[in-house]
Formats: sequence, structure tokens, C-alpha cells
Amino acid sequence: MDASRLELTRNFVMLCGYFSYDPRLQESAGRERLLASYRPWYERQDAEARKRYYGYLAGYYYPNFLKVAFPECGDVLEGREGPGPGAPLLHLTLRDALPVRASIAVSGRPARAVAFDWADLYLYPEGIGVFAVKTRLLAEADAGGKPDMAALSDYLYLLRSDAAELDAGGWKGTVAAFIQGRVMKAPTAGSPWLLFGGGGADASASHAFHSKLKTLIAAETDLDVSTEEGGELEENLLFELGTGSRLGTIRENGHFAPSRDYYRRIVETGKISVFNNWSCLSLFDTFTVLLNKPQSSSFSTLDNFENIYLSLYVHAVFLKLALYRLNTQIAELSPSDKRNKAARDRFLGIKNLFFMSHVSNNFLPNEMHRRLSESLEIESEIGQLEEKIEKINDGIEERSAQVMNRFLAFMAFVAPFSAMWDFTEWSNKIFGLDRSYPVFSLLVFVALFLVPLAAILSMSARRRRRRGRG
Repeated sequence: MDASRLELTRNFVMLCGYFSYDPRLQESAGRERLLASYRPWYERQDAEARKRYYGYLAGYYYPNFLKVAFPECGDVLEGREGPGPGAPLLHLTLRDALPVRASIAVSGRPARAVAFDWADLYLYPEGIGVFAVKTRLLAEADAGGKPDMAALSDYLYLLRSDAAELDAGGWKGTVAAFIQGRVMKAPTAGSPWLLFGGGGADASASHAFHSKLKTLIAAETDLDVSTEEGGELEENLLFELGTGSRLGTIRENGHFAPSRDYYRRIVETGKISVFNNWSCLSLFDTFTVLLNKPQSSSFSTLDNFENIYLSLYVHAVFLKLALYRLNTQIAELSPSDKRNKAARDRFLGIKNLFFMSHVSNNFLPNEMHRRLSESLEIESEIGQLEEKIEKINDGIEERSAQVMNRFLAFMAFVAPFSAMWDFTEWSNKIFGLDRSYPVFSLLVFVALFLVPLAAILSMSARRRRRRGRG
């Protein structure tokens, strides 16, 4: 069976990644400026559909996950605009219309037609933002029909190519420059939003974009997976689409094909196969969903991955970045740096609010949440941070102990002088020298201090003389 000719009845590719922004935009005045270019994302739905949608979410996900993934849920259900200031997430969608048909190409390969449906921004604490841009692969204008699996494979390759150029309604440039220029509209002059912490137009920024881009790929086709050949082809497609490999790489088993052991390990650890009609593969840079039977638009698993499960992916991307950034910051600080305490407090705040072992009463989102955490190595980041935080805590305790020891040493040094002064007061009262008390007290105090000191110095001098004679 030739997988490249499999027709795609429906598809989408979410382009995801992170950017840095000014955290003051989360405040009321900042939000007003944001709303000039963006609007609350739920306004893409009409009022009735919106209430049904959030009503479903409220029963599907745990409240602690709703709080960080859909903080506006309670407000919308009660007829208010949300979320209010102080929410852990501000989710916005771009007001401007995006190209309904664009092309992406690189020299030596055919151009591929794509549509841009919407672009969303997720503004999290610490000045960390995540973008999600929904694209769809289209059939070529002169071909008619629907795109096939080969076209999807080409499109995924082009997204990772530094040389690929996007032509979108007269706008030409890299995909990175398109997102930086058309999607990222920073409302404050002099405070640009930086993709992956860098620029958006030069070659190095473009390379950072393509190498750090995260994609959620969903493809619906008609593939019989009930046979051994069909089941094997499904796994091959998941791997090849998810890794950007050429279609047929696994079957041909050439020099650049992965070893069988590596291939099986990736599939066995990253694949989720719960129902017969779809399966997915979670990797570090991609999450690939393959639906093997077309479904009606009234009940579509493909739509669920956009409307219900995309939030899990975005949440995992944010958490991975926040932890990685903290790990990097702490690694650059010396153990004695006072900024370690602030980094420790930020880590505890992020972990307590955003990290959770389960997100739903339903088994499926929990399974996806677990696989995403494993493939993005989130628990590994947490483990490294906890080791560093333990060392920071030890350093803080050691410094506190040193301060306390110095204080106790000072008190031990002062204590004899206090006792001497008390003795002078007692002597003064015995001899009835009330009028000359200050002078007498000072003379007795000096005598009590100087007599032992003179004795010690005299004994030390005698020892030195004896050693000299010997």
C-alpha cells in the first residue's frame, strides 16, 4: 500500500512556540492596549455555543486545571467577560483576518498551499507567552479534490526548513517573520515580543524558530488498520510525520532509516492507541494524531483535538519552557548568590500552580497529559530543579547558621564585660561611693580587664625568653 497517495479528508497543523513579553500587559491598563489588536478567544463562538462549550469543559476537567487553562470559564458561564486581572492565563485571539490561501515553497520542491484559520496568544506569568496558529493544508488549485499524505509530509518538511519562503497575499518571507510581523502585535513601543527569546527577521532567529517550533498535527484519512499491514503502516506514518522523515523511510529501511530497536522504543513509549479509529504519537517537538476513518462534522475526534485537547498541549509547552528557563537561570548563578532565593520561590510558585498529576475524571486526557509530560521531559526538569533547590536551601541554612554563630560569638565576647560592669556596681554599693560611682565603676572595670590581660602578656613574654635561652 502506497501511503503517499492516501487522501486527507480533513487536517490541521498547529504551529506552537513561545515568546517573551512585558508582564505589565497583564494589568488592567495593559489589557486595554492589547484589546486593540486582540479579543478574548471565546468570541470566535456565538453566545449559546460558548455556554455549551464551557459547560462541557466544567464537567470534563478538574477545577485546578480549568483555573490555569480556562480561567475565564466561570465568568463566561455566568454571563461576564473574563478572566479578571490576576488570572494565571490570558488567552486572546488575533482580530485581523489571516490569509485564506497562501503557499510555502523551497527551491527544488513543489509549493504547498495552506490556509491560516486563526492565531491565538496565551499570556502566562513571568512574561512567558505561547502562540498557537492553526493552519490547514489545501489541495493544489489546478489539482482539485483533497490533499494527500505526500503533500502533508512536504508541508511538515517545509515548516522545519530555514530556506522555505511563505507567500501570503503579497506578503513574502519566512514563517518566523510572518508570525513575528502578522501575529505578534506588541502594543507598547520599544517592548517587542520576541520569538523564542530572540528576534524574528534575521537568519539566526529564523533558524531558532524552525528548530524550536512545536507542532500538533492532525490528519484524517481512510486507512484499514484491522490487518497487520494496515496497523504497521499506521505506526510508520505516525513516526514519519512526527519526525519529519520522508514517507516510506521505515518500510525501505535504508541507510538513514532508524534502527529497529530505536523505532520500536519510540512507538511503544510515545504512542497512544485507545480506540480503533485513531491513534497518536507524542514526541519532544511534535504531537501527531492519525484518524483512520472519516467522521461527520457533528461529532469529530479531529475537532476535539482542536477544541478540547489543544489546551493540554499548550499547557505542557508553557510548563516545559518555564521550568527550563528557571533551570538555566539557576545554573548561571553562584551558590552564594542572593538571587537563588527568588528563583527558588518562583519555582515553587510555578510547580504548585501549574504542575499536576491528573487533570480530569476522564482517563483519556490524563493519559495524554502523562504522555506529554514524558515526551517533553517535564518531570526531568522538575527533578533537576528540585536537586538545585535543595542545594540552595542548604546554602541558605548554612549562611543563616553562620550569621547566628557570629551573633553568639559576639554575645560570648560581650558577656564577660557585662559581668565586670555588674561587679563594679556591686563594689560601689558596698563601699558607699555613690557620688563618685561613675568614676569608681570605670576604674574597677578597667582594672578587672587590664590585670588579667597584663598577666597573660607577662606569661607569654616569659615563655618566649625561655625558648630564646634554650
